[in-house]
Amino acid sequence: MLYFNQNTAYVLLIRPACILNFDPLNHGGDYRAGQNGNQNMQVVNCKTPTLFIRTLLLISTVMPAVTFAQSYSLSQTGNYEIEIGGNEVVFGISGDNQTQVDLPFTFTFFGNSYTECYVGGDGFIQFGSIDGTDCCGQELPDPADPNNLIAVAWSNMDDANAHYEVFGSAPNRKFVITLDLRNPCDSSYYGQVKLYETTNVIEIHSQQWYGGICQGWTATQGVENIDGTIAVTVPGRNYNDTWSIDNGDNDVVIFTPDNSPTYLVDTETSIVYDYNSPYYVLIPEDEVYLVNFDSNFVFNFFGTDYTSCYISQNGFISFGNSDSGCCEGQFIPDSDS
Repeated sequence: MLYFNQNTAYVLLIRPACILNFDPLNHGGDYRAGQNGNQNMQVVNCKTPTLFIRTLLLISTVMPAVTFAQSYSLSQTGNYEIEIGGNEVVFGISGDNQTQVDLPFTFTFFGNSYTECYVGGDGFIQFGSIDGTDCCGQELPDPADPNNLIAVAWSNMDDANAHYEVFGSAPNRKFVITLDLRNPCDSSYYGQVKLYETTNVIEIHSQQWYGGICQGWTATQGVENIDGTIAVTVPGRNYNDTWSIDNGDNDVVIFTPDNSPTYLVDTETSIVYDYNSPYYVLIPEDEVYLVNFDSNFVFNFFGTDYTSCYISQNGFISFGNSDSGCCEGQFIPDSDS
């Protein structure tokens, strides 16, 4: 497992063999007995694993094999309100196209900050750049473009009207985008997207959604991250789901950023590194070993910074406490130690 901080890293390797007189730099970095043609390896009692701790200098700049990204909690309980304050700014949009709109404050979406958004005439709002065509909705998540978006009622629309308005004062402003979308098949959507300064909460207030005779009542409603790997969709409102909102339903959906990160596992990233300063220790059975990182090395795990970790003889690493290293593993998540 690698812990990255700028150009330094720790590698913690637990192997089921105690190996003597073996330099991994000269033998491909493999600690297992009989690998890579090593004829000088001496293997002793294999019951007690050996922990190899090495400080690394990264040769190339790469992303870590495990990264984290923000996600959202979803609520359909809130105060519904269509807000028109009299200071609307009308802007042009059309089906299959997007229009850039500058935000009055920096807004964070899935952990990245933006000062503009792109409003699409097919019923979604995108951040960062315009990728792919608007039409005609998509099941979320999906790595195919477009990504990094708020799907308000992402469908196939031809006639679109929109305006935005700012409410409140810094640092608690609210940016409200109103969408009035229609197509010749009698599909129609009317509602607002509200972006909140500081909290980065997203609200969708929908007065009406009707799929019409051609569209078949389908539209996507939810949020999706920058590469289409994480999405939070409203239950029953993903692509090809049949749903509708009637005038008077007072429909509101709230996406609140989670404080803790969500980890993404990348099994394909290649990492090039060099070894130096090895330190070897033996961990007794069912025990843990405390590793104190260098003074300039801080590792953030699920939103909390740590300067040390505990290595279990049974093959796991923990942070913040020194609970027993025993024994056979457990299903995760599990609140028990």
